[in-house]
Amino acid sequence: MRAARLVPSLTVAVLTLPLLAGCGGSGSSGPTAAGSSTPGSSTPGSSTAGEGAAASSPASSGSAGTTGTAGVAVSCAAAPAALVGAALGDTLSAAQETRNGDTIVVCDYKGPKTGTVKLRIQTDSGAATFAVGKKGFATQSLKTTDEAFADEAYSNVLGSGAYQVTTLVARQGSVEILVAAKATVAQEKGLLSQLFNRL
Repeated sequence: MRAARLVPSLTVAVLTLPLLAGCGGSGSSGPTAAGSSTPGSSTPGSSTAGEGAAASSPASSGSAGTTGTAGVAVSCAAAPAALVGAALGDTLSAAQETRNGDTIVVCDYKGPKTGTVKLRIQTDSGAATFAVGKKGFATQSLKTTDEAFADEAYSNVLGSGAYQVTTLVARQGSVEILVAAKATVAQEKGLLSQLFNRL
């Protein structure tokens, strides 16, 4: 009983902190909200937080092999609940969307198996700002594992058993995506592969 309460609380408290390091992408200063970037910093990029969420950071120039067009407007329509749920093995509610300018969107879903699923998409990311987001995890003593996926990626696992939340952050060209859910790294990679192909 105590563990059931403790892990989600730690997830929210601990994982929110790295996300406050930066703000939205170029020219964006969207609203501050749970699961959204926090505006007001000169360094672009950071991400979301919530139950089972972790963070990313974003916002510079893309690299060779860019997916889509750098800085293109994005919404949760790019990640419909049916697609996200199928990849993660759950049936999810429709996304609740939180925007930060045109190039950053946070999509929150809920499902009986995965709990809260947090997805953050940014279309004006780059290698330097991706590194800033990863450093934010280390600053909060959150261990990351480099993943051989997309242009660059890393994962974080928090909790265990029924309370284990996996976060995967990946960048392909100028598109950076973060997903946090009660799912496996393999499931999350499958989801992000589909999303990179759609963006």
